[in-house]
Amino acid sequence: MTGVAWAEDVRTVRTSRSGDTLTVSFSVSDLLDDAAQEELESGLPTRIALRSALRMAGSSDAVRASVRTCEITYDLWDQVFHIHIEDERQSKWYDATSRNDAVRLCTVVRDTRFDVAGLEAGSYEVAVVAELNPVSTAMLEGLRSWLRVPANSGSVGGEGQSFFGSFVAIFINRRIGEADRTIRFRSAAFEL
Repeated sequence: MTGVAWAEDVRTVRTSRSGDTLTVSFSVSDLLDDAAQEELESGLPTRIALRSALRMAGSSDAVRASVRTCEITYDLWDQVFHIHIEDERQSKWYDATSRNDAVRLCTVVRDTRFDVAGLEAGSYEVAVVAELNPVSTAMLEGLRSWLRVPANSGSVGGEGQSFFGSFVAIFINRRIGEADRTIRFRSAAFEL
């Protein structure tokens, strides 16, 4: 795989490690400007796709990756925001009565997890791509189908390798489609 430098800005990304699990937290609240936040109340769905990668510092090749999608739909009749968040581990529905709560649920990430078992010790960084209304519904369905791959298939080799390779190809390919807005950033380097 050819390396691609796609995350230039450095932002605050909090990390904590417990055993073989690295938990990552960050915010992309600036993804939705005032106009995008006002559109949330139109009744049309708003989608946010967050793709995170753990990589060796200075490299553009991901060693672990994660996808999280969030969809916000405002129910005009009941005046409530319905939020659906899905990642590799879970699919959850929430209701929010305020626009601020709906935005916070989708843009403040507190629990992205990477399995770091077997990674060599060294300096790593987390890279994030956040997209507002990315590509198409078909692409989001493709991302969701990858999320549904059984947890044990992410192991090295075999079918999991194919899944990971396909995901990484999508993760770094800038020609996938258009989004209303895209933010790309990386964390400061940290030791594992």
